[in-house]
Amino acid sequence: MKRIVGILVVVAALSVVIWAILEFREGRYSSYASQPETPAPQQSAGASLTYNFDTDAVGGYAGQVS
Repeated sequence: MKRIVGILVVVAALSVVIWAILEFREGRYSSYASQPETPAPQQSAGASLTYNFDTDAVGGYAGQVS
């Protein structure tokens, strides 16, 4: 009987230690919501976005409104 109580005490103590460690880490590495991005400007009526892969310059602007 003493052995079972001892095992339960050890399990409880380990649970408390693990809980304390996890709570400590959560406070330090807590993630916060990021700032919302600004929305893209609205496209004017009747305009379309075209993209020509053949004339694309490396690192250049990837689209032209026509």
